[in-house]
Amino acid sequence: MVSFCGRRFAFLIIFLFAAQYERVYAGSFHKDVQIHWGDGRGKILDNVGNLLSLSLDKFSGSGFQSHQEFLYGKVEVQMKLVPGNSAGTVTTFYLKSPGTTWDEIDFEFLGNISGHPYTLHTNVYTKGTGDKEQQFHLWFDPTVDFHTYYGIPIREFKNSEALGVPFPKHQPMRLYASLWEAEHWATRGGLEKTDWSKAPFTAFYRNYNVDACVWANGKSSCSANSSWFTQVLDFKGKNRVKWAQRKYMVYNYCTDKKRFPQGAPPEALFFLTSSANLMEWSEEEGEILPDFVDNYYFIDQSEELVKFCDLPLKWNSVDYDDDSSGLSVFLRGNIDSGDESFSKLVKGWNFYLSSVDEHPKIEFLHFVKRNPDVASGDVWSSLQKVHGIQPSEDDF
Repeated sequence: MVSFCGRRFAFLIIFLFAAQYERVYAGSFHKDVQIHWGDGRGKILDNVGNLLSLSLDKFSGSGFQSHQEFLYGKVEVQMKLVPGNSAGTVTTFYLKSPGTTWDEIDFEFLGNISGHPYTLHTNVYTKGTGDKEQQFHLWFDPTVDFHTYYGIPIREFKNSEALGVPFPKHQPMRLYASLWEAEHWATRGGLEKTDWSKAPFTAFYRNYNVDACVWANGKSSCSANSSWFTQVLDFKGKNRVKWAQRKYMVYNYCTDKKRFPQGAPPEALFFLTSSANLMEWSEEEGEILPDFVDNYYFIDQSEELVKFCDLPLKWNSVDYDDDSSGLSVFLRGNIDSGDESFSKLVKGWNFYLSSVDEHPKIEFLHFVKRNPDVASGDVWSSLQKVHGIQPSEDDF
């Protein structure tokens, strides 16, 4: 008998835009999906259509797809992954549009040898281009029980069209799931091969639900009102993303300097300078002091990756202000360019850091060049929008 575990874990790429859509709740594999490949290796296991299995052997894997296409929505499913030595296997749950310039949102579970954690491999394709991988080690065993994949965000892919990065908001996508073999890359970069003596490998899917906007006749005609899809990540949600990335992320394309020697992709710059929780805090003798985190980076105008904790920072002052958002903390300082290894990179720059939270954490990092002829209005404007406060130029 397949058991159910009530633990909930989510892997969502949060799209920060509103939509109008008709809610559709899919609840039956019989009614809502088609097993479209595998020659009998995919099976619906009950009359109601709540439980489906996919299997993989040396000759073929298997997969299913939704009958309908969706433009906006959210999906949840309970999954129980391949147990034991699953090296070289990939169990997926993803969204994809048709055509040569497709959009795609990938969630792929990479198998491993017994006793090692599964890796969740995420990727985003926009207009046929991917290369946006982030990977996480799962902090639980996804093979013992079913787990509901919904609720806790671990990744956020923001709309960066202003930076020239396409965003998947125009092409409706089908939901797909599959179990297939990728021993050339899936486990430790291909070092661990598939042990076919353990075949067939089997993964289970249960209680598949879709709350989404169905695309039909070339358009989506839906009623919005006020619901989850008009919301953005709140402070709690952002902290959950940071928690997962800080503790369990094992690969991030944004910080892969070898892969991107000419500089990180544009949307990665946004991730590094805006989304990262750059500092934790501790209190010492009544003063709030920065306690640097080793694995965060920022990028300067020449798009060079630099460890934030390695910079020779000099703090000048800490100021407080009360506004409608609560406690605001502003730190002002400069980079001591006496360290020759950083002098060429950061010489002539001041930094301005700010935070709004009852337990202050840095959320925004701005660098302003020490040159009176350089306009800094954009920097002040961005801070003013967030905090309702406009710093004085005398601070720099």
